[in-house]
Amino acid sequence: MRNGGWANGKAYQLVCTPPTCSREAQPALASDRPTYLRWTPCTAPMEWNFCRELKIAVQMRVGGRQPLRRAALIAAACTCCGDQLSYCRVGSYDHAAVRALAWAIGAPALIESEPSMPAEHQLRLPLVASAEYAAQLSNARDWLDHLDRDPAPLDAFLAEATRGGRVGKYFEALLEFWLREGGSGYELLARDLQVFESKAHTLGAFDFIVRHTERDAVEHWEVTVKYYLQRGNGTLRTAWVGPNRRDRLDVKMRHMATAQLPLSSTHHGRAALAQIGVDGPVISRAWFKGILFRPWRHLPSGDDELMYGGVISTEVPPGAATGQPRGLWLESRHFEAYAATTDPRLTRWVFRPRPDWISPARGVGAEVGMDREAAARRAISVNAPELWSRLEPDPLADEPQSWVEVSQIFVVPDGWLDTEEDVFANSSWGVNSPYGKNSRGELVN
Repeated sequence: MRNGGWANGKAYQLVCTPPTCSREAQPALASDRPTYLRWTPCTAPMEWNFCRELKIAVQMRVGGRQPLRRAALIAAACTCCGDQLSYCRVGSYDHAAVRALAWAIGAPALIESEPSMPAEHQLRLPLVASAEYAAQLSNARDWLDHLDRDPAPLDAFLAEATRGGRVGKYFEALLEFWLREGGSGYELLARDLQVFESKAHTLGAFDFIVRHTERDAVEHWEVTVKYYLQRGNGTLRTAWVGPNRRDRLDVKMRHMATAQLPLSSTHHGRAALAQIGVDGPVISRAWFKGILFRPWRHLPSGDDELMYGGVISTEVPPGAATGQPRGLWLESRHFEAYAATTDPRLTRWVFRPRPDWISPARGVGAEVGMDREAAARRAISVNAPELWSRLEPDPLADEPQSWVEVSQIFVVPDGWLDTEEDVFANSSWGVNSPYGKNSRGELVN
């Protein structure tokens, strides 16, 4: 599938090909001969960027027409390739909050299916699939384009709704804004609707109660965004833990399946729904998004790879969505070795404070982020896991010194891998433990 445009004085023909993780050399943009460029390339299987679904080869020829903005090229690619490329648009927006909003709507699922296993062991989570997220993002394209030109309403809403700096609350606020203002096809009936067993005891809360306007069906959404780091056999859900080690993939999924999503079928849950005029059937659905981070280990031989205990790590947990975003994690003592695999002239490092974990990072100018030396100094002083973005020059940008995210990494303190906490000593540890819960009884990052 092909489409074309002009950028930086050169004619670009977009050629969409299947996913690839090969380490192809990126040719110089200054070349005046026909060549192919992997745009925002996925440089290794465990890294990701906002265009990791497909390789877009850009055939460059010298031309003399007016530059066409990168967003227009993405729009052309999405037009010719359909929803499978719509997620590429997430990183095209200029305003950071709009990129986060697009990510919240259209990012692929973290987990979207249950593996084959005996029925008594299945959680039966009603997981929303990545294809539905992609369709929602495609439907919101015009609205997001307009919001990117005038983001003031979004900024004002988020300023009121996201006090406290929690990533999960930021994610929920983004979805609330979309439901209220974005022509989502849903009517928002309630957010964070509390369910009381008595005046003094709260059983939990519904994240969202919505009505699908076309089907006239009421739905209960539990939404979560999680960042899990691999510690052990990645084919086991018990191996994926939150950066503060107070959350774990299997525990979160069990909690959603046994405590959160069944809430609408309980007596007290139905009583809470009746207070907002809902007295009929309610469809429960799980929005489960986030990123998986694989470990990067430095080998004395210099043959650095994405490793776990000397074995190349390619595992994913059962039910992980195809094309789901992935990143890396490494101990601070390994950062310089990892940074040495990049070109210091073409790499910037950006620290991502909470709640700014959602959406790809971008920036323009010589002062964006940290250079290698500054990043190495910060890495040495890390005393708690930090999320960083690695940026490289954007080959389709109009502005000079324009940087775009090519991967996300967690930099963790030395020894983080080897430090076990009692909370994870038993793989059957579940939702009844008070460790790491918020006031609603949920496990939080």
